[in-house]
Amino acid sequence: IKNRKLIDELDEKAKTIFVSMFRDSTVPELAVYAKNLAKPEVRILYEAPVFILVFTSPDAMNEHDCALAAENMMLAAHSLGIGSCWIGLAAGLGSDETFLKETGVPKDHKLVAPLIFGYPAKGALPAPKRNPDVILKWIS
Repeated sequence: IKNRKLIDELDEKAKTIFVSMFRDSTVPELAVYAKNLAKPEVRILYEAPVFILVFTSPDAMNEHDCALAAENMMLAAHSLGIGSCWIGLAAGLGSDETFLKETGVPKDHKLVAPLIFGYPAKGALPAPKRNPDVILKWIS
């Protein structure tokens, strides 16, 4: 999805779904998180110019292929200097019947990976220093 207006609408819809699911949660952290997400200035899609939703069909072998495809898209984007992020907070869109109908996604399909892509505002962060002497466990 590259339509700015639609991405903004989906951002708001995903926030609304999450907030409605967790605002009364007995888990204090989730309730606080839902309260913060309810603020209008909070954007879970970070105003990214591209929003990709990877779905799996019910007859697919499993969700692993979708997750691998998503990760490959993210790696390819990185190689081109494009930033990406897996937006778990947008997972609720996969159960929203209105959204599924509007986008033509069959009801029996499952949203596996909501992803955003865009050029980062900041340059790439340097990789942390590695300690080559650290070995957790060798199995032979």
